[in-house]
Amino acid sequence: TISQKKEWNDLDEIRFGHFRLGKVSDFKDLLNEIYRCSGDARWLRAHNDHNVYENLRRLFCKKRDKEDTEKAIYRMCCIGLVEDVTIDYLSQTYELKIRKLSNETYRQNMFEFFRKYYSPEQTQMKVDEIDSTQGRNYLDRCIGYLTTFVYTSLEKKRMRAIEDMRFACEKSIAERKKSNDDQWIKDFIHLYFNSKYARNDYTVNGAPYSLPNDISQISNHFDVVRKYTGILTNDPSGSESENVKHLYGATLLSLRANTDNPALLLLLTYCISFLGVGDNERLKKDAYNGYVEGFMAIYNKHRPDFWSLVDEFNELITPKAHDEYIRENIIRRGKETIMLLIHERKLEDIAKKYLETTDDLSTIE
Repeated sequence: TISQKKEWNDLDEIRFGHFRLGKVSDFKDLLNEIYRCSGDARWLRAHNDHNVYENLRRLFCKKRDKEDTEKAIYRMCCIGLVEDVTIDYLSQTYELKIRKLSNETYRQNMFEFFRKYYSPEQTQMKVDEIDSTQGRNYLDRCIGYLTTFVYTSLEKKRMRAIEDMRFACEKSIAERKKSNDDQWIKDFIHLYFNSKYARNDYTVNGAPYSLPNDISQISNHFDVVRKYTGILTNDPSGSESENVKHLYGATLLSLRANTDNPALLLLLTYCISFLGVGDNERLKKDAYNGYVEGFMAIYNKHRPDFWSLVDEFNELITPKAHDEYIRENIIRRGKETIMLLIHERKLEDIAKKYLETTDDLSTIE
């Protein structure tokens, strides 16, 4: 340590009082606290000596926020690394009880964590992805994957919510100019937050129709699409058009927490196709992206009936779509777009394998 190498006084909290971490906001404050708790002014006199404090500066960087510290501890608890946490509010420090576990136990803990948000099938896919994550060992890969997942997931959820509200504002302005009232935005907000298909206890003829529950419990995503597109004409609580509006609201709300769910993406395309896009670029983009991203996500699951599902969905929306944009870019050309994306991916995989093989041969030579 610096105190041993330079023969300076070390910290003496019994004599000079507790080290006040709350007073430290930068490196200068850190040296002031060390001086106060050591009684040795040489800690301050050498503040410009970069050779002395090089390692300390690198380790210190800056004071970690309380929120960041608690987030890091929470993630370690999710993995099972941390068994117990004791917080000393006076010194603003955390004492962690850590226990080394087997890789299989860490894997099971990760499964339990993701199971809170995904179906068993999706959860297993998330856990399997950890194996291909970079890291020094399995624990390191778990921490890295969990951190990336949290930030990526939060970013997508927040962006989805922001885009929904931006669309609502822009669309309401346009609709108000046409009708000179605020009925559109009132209906949108009501259906967004109070859609009958978003309720946990909603039933039709005794059968449950809760979209949030179904996307977490039904592993076959296209079965969810079939279920909700099929009930729209058979739900006696409203007309088909009213039911589609309710489904649209439930889909938008559910997408905030499940941004990559194939069933929700395809239902979004269906609802927009039914309700119409007009000249609204946001609706056109959502319908197109929902179609492409939804089916590419299903393709990734290696379903043998993939192309028949694409044809079935096209048949579902064909009689409902009245906009030329939907007819041209999704019904007529959507399948070709997906084919091109799949071929592009396959060519990239071939090129990657070829380059890896070439590198291996060069190494042998």
